[in-house]
Amino acid sequence: MNKLKLLPLILVPAIPLTVISCQNHSNNQNIIQEKETIFNNKIVKEALSLKKMLRGFNYAYYILHENYNFIRIAIKDLIEEQSLQENKTNLTNYYQSFWNSKASQDLNDFAKLILEFNNLFKATIDALSNLNFYLEQFKFDNKNIINMTNEEFLLKLDQDFKTYIFKENLTLDLNKIKRAPIKNLMTALKSKLNQISESIDQNALTQFKNEYQKAKVFIYDNINHINLDKYINKIIETLKDNNKKDFFSF
Repeated sequence: MNKLKLLPLILVPAIPLTVISCQNHSNNQNIIQEKETIFNNKIVKEALSLKKMLRGFNYAYYILHENYNFIRIAIKDLIEEQSLQENKTNLTNYYQSFWNSKASQDLNDFAKLILEFNNLFKATIDALSNLNFYLEQFKFDNKNIINMTNEEFLLKLDQDFKTYIFKENLTLDLNKIKRAPIKNLMTALKSKLNQISESIDQNALTQFKNEYQKAKVFIYDNINHINLDKYINKIIETLKDNNKKDFFSF
């Protein structure tokens, strides 16, 4: 058979395949756009709202969280450095009552509130990192996502919402927080700040400061106590300055 006569027969199948490929690509793009809209309405809007609230909160309280750990380490070091047994004993008693996070049952009531706040703060920072990673890594062009019906996709997002953002009726163990949805943690932080505020109204912050002043007497001639003063005073200032402020509008 003449080669020129065969050529049209060879080319015929290629034309509809190209058209089908373009149609599939167009359909996929429509599906992706539709799922992006669902994702934005279900997840992104709430996530952005919570992240906006957290920015102001982190700015106000991050230094308390940071200084809390500095103080614990500094006091433990100072205890070891005291040569007089009386100083060592009295500083140890102060540490056990106000800064020993491993024995929270022995802590002063106000010190326990600060410890619980600090644990919640750390857990919230971790939850924010997990949420950011989830948002950044979500792939709409994944075949599994593309092949889901909208109902199936919404069910997946419902589960993701409970994992990363908010789960109703979730009970948090404040001493053993590993992973929790960010809004649950923020709700717990709000409640904890209300408890701290009530304690401040009952003069707990002044008593907290006075107990430190008493303990300072047992620090013998060591320059490290100067930094300790700064850390303690910064925590007190932070609690005073932000007392009764409502960072979370929900």
